[in-house]
Amino acid sequence: MAQEYQAVYTYVLIIYIGILPQVLYNMIVAVLRAYRDSFAPFMFWSLRPS
Repeated sequence: MAQEYQAVYTYVLIIYIGILPQVLYNMIVAVLRAYRDSFAPFMFWSLRPS
């Protein structure tokens, strides 16, 4: 039974270690996407009729 717990512990540890890089990657990609296309929404809101 200890062998199963060790396998589960290793699996969960790998999953938890991978969460932080995944979150950081998603945040960086979101910022880059927002930065790349920030001009189009600006033009939409600045050129619309009042």
